[in-house]
Amino acid sequence: MQHRKHKNTKKLTPQIEDLPTEFPDVEFVKFMERTIKTSRPTKVRLNGSNMDKEWAWMVFPKWKDLWEKKGVKMKYDEKQHCIFMNYSKELADAYKNFLKLTR
Repeated sequence: MQHRKHKNTKKLTPQIEDLPTEFPDVEFVKFMERTIKTSRPTKVRLNGSNMDKEWAWMVFPKWKDLWEKKGVKMKYDEKQHCIFMNYSKELADAYKNFLKLTR
């Protein structure tokens, strides 16, 4: 019987950030840009900010569409009232290729 080496499959733990009450949309964009730059997952807690469930219902889908083109995958968790963000280089490259082909 041969012994196999086990691959290290440890997942990166997300950076946990709290959204401030002043200028939450500006800080949210900074978190998204940092997710792109570092390629690490981020968890943004919306507690205490002006971004309530109505914002998540009305505005979040538009933001999600815009930032998916830049490679940021976002998911809203209603139970924890937070947003999970991941960066996907393949998603960003696919959109760039799409733009090249449609010109």
